[in-house]
Amino acid sequence: MPDGRLLLAEEFPDTGTISPETLGGTPVTLHLFVTDADATYRRALNTGASALMPPTDAFWGDRHAQIIDPSGHRWSMSTRRKDLSGCDMAERGERWRQEHGNPTSPGQVPGTMTQGDQ
Repeated sequence: MPDGRLLLAEEFPDTGTISPETLGGTPVTLHLFVTDADATYRRALNTGASALMPPTDAFWGDRHAQIIDPSGHRWSMSTRRKDLSGCDMAERGERWRQEHGNPTSPGQVPGTMTQGDQ
């Protein structure tokens, strides 16, 4: 399947297919590795998604972003920028936590947006 292309369908309540929006949210994040996280993020916003986290260079070596699609599904997308060893990743993660604290939701990560902020 080419770079991040999926078939999504609307709700069909008669068959038990309902959206996270109907359920009041989702505990699940669907993650895609894509060729260009910035372009995929912009394409998602242009087709009706809401911004959760704009593309950011993450401490673990990826360019990373998050959105909520119109049905309420949470998606994250990444483009690998640098392969890191486990030690390098742990060191970068600890440095990030020292600088930013330990957020408990995407909206608490500095520079990110919550669903209502766009």
